[in-house]
Amino acid sequence: MPPPPELWTIHADGEVLLRLSRHGVGHETPITIPELFRESVSRFGTYPALISKSCENWEILNFNQYYEACRKAARALIKLGLKRFHGVGILGFNSAEWSIASVGAILAGGISVGIYATNSAEACQYVIAGAKVNILLVENDLQLQKILSIPQSSMETLKAIIQYKLPIHEHDKENLYSWDDFMELGNSIPNSQLDQIIAEQKANQCAVLMYTSGTTGNPKGVMLSHDNITWTAGVVARDLGLSHAREKQEVVVSYLPLSHIAAQMLDIWVHMKIGSAIYFAQPDALKGTLIDTLREVKPTIFLGVPRIWEKMQERINENGTRSSQLKKKVFSWARAVGSKMNKKKMLGIHETPVSYHLAKVLVFSKVRNILGLDHCHFLISGAGALSPDISEFFLSLDLPVGEIYGLSESSGPHTVSKRENYKILSCGKILSGCKNLLYQQNTDGIGEVCIWGRHVFMGYLEKEQETMEVIDEDGWLHTGDLGLSCGFRLDFVLPRGPTETSERRTSATLRAGPEPACLPGAAWKPYHQAPTPKPPVPGPGHRPDANVLPFVEKLRL
Repeated sequence: MPPPPELWTIHADGEVLLRLSRHGVGHETPITIPELFRESVSRFGTYPALISKSCENWEILNFNQYYEACRKAARALIKLGLKRFHGVGILGFNSAEWSIASVGAILAGGISVGIYATNSAEACQYVIAGAKVNILLVENDLQLQKILSIPQSSMETLKAIIQYKLPIHEHDKENLYSWDDFMELGNSIPNSQLDQIIAEQKANQCAVLMYTSGTTGNPKGVMLSHDNITWTAGVVARDLGLSHAREKQEVVVSYLPLSHIAAQMLDIWVHMKIGSAIYFAQPDALKGTLIDTLREVKPTIFLGVPRIWEKMQERINENGTRSSQLKKKVFSWARAVGSKMNKKKMLGIHETPVSYHLAKVLVFSKVRNILGLDHCHFLISGAGALSPDISEFFLSLDLPVGEIYGLSESSGPHTVSKRENYKILSCGKILSGCKNLLYQQNTDGIGEVCIWGRHVFMGYLEKEQETMEVIDEDGWLHTGDLGLSCGFRLDFVLPRGPTETSERRTSATLRAGPEPACLPGAAWKPYHQAPTPKPPVPGPGHRPDANVLPFVEKLRL
């Protein structure tokens, strides 16, 4: 008999206890990703799901077609010899094929492993070997040549490569397939075989592997369970008040790397939960303009990292330098109006003066149109701290950018912010059903942010010491970030990672409920109480992702 599950594991085929609450959101029945997907298809079947541009035309897959494509990909992966709990690596820019391969890998009993397109060959080899990748999908010949430069002996588990964008130059390469050929490989695999694999999956098993940026050594594989993904996606959608497709379909432009948890959570998993429409930006967005895509698509939700918001600020200011003196004065006046009104809102004073309506017509609506955000009701920043100057700049233009605090180890978000409770320099409220406390507070009230909930990861793949350093014996995740509590709020977060000890920057505010004296614990067995966490080595910390920054720096708006 296998040993009973614990709150963490380091094995890809391991199982963990789920941190169910006694009641409320945290007590919802755990489900697997295939179960979530089936529910999504039954509700949103004919609604647009994945939209890609080809020759100036948008090609649409609805949810029914998306689901069937994922099943077809899953059968092809089985045909190629994908083993249970082995990786399917995906190396390339966001696309419908990326999403289909990711979900297909999970349906087939494997683990979805995103690999940053900016990774070196050496970094790719590290992930492929560590995740025991059986099948690797690469976007184009550039990525293929990167992989072919790696000695085969260092990728012993790799069985096949699929290049999902044309043209293919290596026609005579053994075990190399085009996307179309790949999708036909599984025709001989009966649906009943796939259904059996799906039926055997459990909510407390690993489905997704996210690799950290490796700023303090080799990257670590963050194992996320089915429940980590499905539960977090549902809570994020609920807490942000996102609309389901049957009410009003949300629209998202997918451009940030799907190998990063923030983008993947929004573009794949929250998308699956609410039935949003995902428009994929062009692969040459690095050379072109993201804003052109935003203007055409008009998203209702937009997620950016801090550098994106900086670039948008630069774009607005550049337009301002070409304006007349009169327009510059009107712009400054409107910003003063917007800043005053929105700061009053933060104090609970809801006034809408005539000057605001005039400023909206003359400036605010035009700025939204320039940025392609005129239909956007959720502006979000994640993967790093937004500077006070940038927050105040967009707030003055009536564009409050809500910050998210979280880590790969928390399945993405631990807090979310929306307009109704917006506070500048705040990361918003802690996710429903999750808990937060400050550990070992000093005389100033500053302590380490520790978190508990069903979003806490399973463990680092094959890294027991590192896992034990961030998850204590009672299951609390030690983030390595320092926070200050004032009543019901955590006033700021300071990254405490080893690479930033000499240069701690104030991140954003965490607003929370009262610190729990004790916390309902795990499921699958009788509940237990989570006592005060024990001191581990400083945790992963909340710092800008080193893999996202190279992508953003090349991006021209």
